[in-house]
Amino acid sequence: MLSKTIINKVINETDIVEVISEYVPLQPKGKSMFGLCPFHDDQNPSMSVSREIKMFNCFSCNTKGNVIDFVAKYENLNFEKAAIKLAKRLGIKIDYRQTAEELQNEKRYQIMEEATRFYEFYLHNSKEGQVALEYLTNRGITEEMIKRFRIGLAPSEMNYLHLALKEKQVDFLDQVELGLVRENKETGPYDLFRSRIIFPLSDAYGRVVGFSGRVYLPGDNNTKYMNSPESSFFHKSNLLYNLHQATLHAKRIDKIFLFEGFMDVLAADSAGIKNGVATMGTALTKEHIATLLSITKNIVLCFDGDQAGITATKRAAELFVPTKVLPQVVVLPDGLDPDDYRKKYGDLALNEYLNTNSVNIYEFLFQDAKRDLVPDDLNSVEKFKNAVFGFIRMSRSQTVKDFFLKKTAETLGIGLEALANDFGYMREDITPVPSTKPISFPKSQNRLSKGVIKAYRLIIYRALLSITDFQQILMDLSGIHPSQDYVKYHNFLESMGGFYHEGVFDHEGFLNKIGQNETFKTIYQDVMSEPPLDYEKPKYLEDCIEKVRQNAEKEMLVFLLQKTLESDHGGFGDEILKNKRERTKIIENEVE
Repeated sequence: MLSKTIINKVINETDIVEVISEYVPLQPKGKSMFGLCPFHDDQNPSMSVSREIKMFNCFSCNTKGNVIDFVAKYENLNFEKAAIKLAKRLGIKIDYRQTAEELQNEKRYQIMEEATRFYEFYLHNSKEGQVALEYLTNRGITEEMIKRFRIGLAPSEMNYLHLALKEKQVDFLDQVELGLVRENKETGPYDLFRSRIIFPLSDAYGRVVGFSGRVYLPGDNNTKYMNSPESSFFHKSNLLYNLHQATLHAKRIDKIFLFEGFMDVLAADSAGIKNGVATMGTALTKEHIATLLSITKNIVLCFDGDQAGITATKRAAELFVPTKVLPQVVVLPDGLDPDDYRKKYGDLALNEYLNTNSVNIYEFLFQDAKRDLVPDDLNSVEKFKNAVFGFIRMSRSQTVKDFFLKKTAETLGIGLEALANDFGYMREDITPVPSTKPISFPKSQNRLSKGVIKAYRLIIYRALLSITDFQQILMDLSGIHPSQDYVKYHNFLESMGGFYHEGVFDHEGFLNKIGQNETFKTIYQDVMSEPPLDYEKPKYLEDCIEKVRQNAEKEMLVFLLQKTLESDHGGFGDEILKNKRERTKIIENEVE
């Protein structure tokens, strides 16, 4: 941690006007300097910078602070790193002792930077590079974009990068650890990336942590894309391509596009959309969502228009449903991805389509469910209905529920009350109240299983800890129909929808919502006052969900056998009736 003395020294000795003017043009106006605020889409200069009080202040978006705050926000750094950067600028010596891990990571960043420079140099200074540049130009990637995205080329030779890094005194084991070089016992070291156009993969601070290589030569039948191998340093599932460049644009416009791959980001960038990032072909994660939400709440999902892209969009969209955020979704026509669409229709058309053809995630999920609907096929109707129920259950908005229940009823041509009855089968808060009771079993003390109750408590505890677990739990429990003894736990879980904000559960807001619902309050208090032991064990959650599922199935079987006994009593002899009752008792005992 930096001392307050150092921080104050940096603030007091740094010329705030000089520093900010390196990022934003400033003009004098009275005692202050004014410029366009870089933190929102500013049309008229609304940010003032004062040497006198050493502060900046935007009168439009209300962003304000000292010079460290400005650099931290502009460059997406934390406060301490921004202060260190400015201290070095002033020549202030800082007694800042890095940990062994920090020192190791700094060395790794330096090696990756050397590799990036090598690939950049080779692209612009070799015969192979001329062919690759022609390929990039034909793909609509300009020289300016090549420099800004730091695109390079891996030579076709076996070990050019290895030799270049060796000349820079980079240890061979470090080259291997970072996924740059591998070793063949017979032929020696060889470069991992060869004869590929190289796209550097950077973290939020613009530091290169990995690479993705694409084949470009006609007839090259190798895998189209190759990424750096996963390691303790490089985690593809945590990265968003172009995040370091898109963040500032996204904050200014208050919107960010999420694409499927980096070629989509480049296509959008060429079309004037600078606020685009990509998931690098991996599934969207809670870490990705937290990162996006830290930048803006206005998120537009745009994956490929083919079936795989539609499926990926659906999965990504569903992750947002339990949150307060309502992302938009854009699906390009004819199965095209952004790069294909741009080639076919041009930059202007792509920009216009992406900015004017989005729908909210609920509408997207509804239309996706409706796509395969066969109105006169009961199985198809049930599938469509349950798909709609699945995503609206996760919303905390009664308006959303009512809107899509009505829309579903109109689509199917059935009464709203009948549909609401189906939806309210497992809910306490739905209106209108079902006119017919759901399947239920007689209540009795011996029917309640301590093991099942324990399983429900573990499930709820995990749902309160992790948005990923919560979302998975809702999906896993969606097809389970519990008895009235256990339905309260399902209702409790469904009532949690919408209380995850930026990956953290809002306990206070949730408790306010459940208010006087004593059942829910008791469940919450029981779970939180005595957390389940070993709740983090691998597969523990899966085992608990399976226990709940098996219990529900057995109880359903008991119920059906009891109904059979009631309806068929007159048709059975005493011995047969006795046997059926014994079978029912056996199954009831299994429930325990």
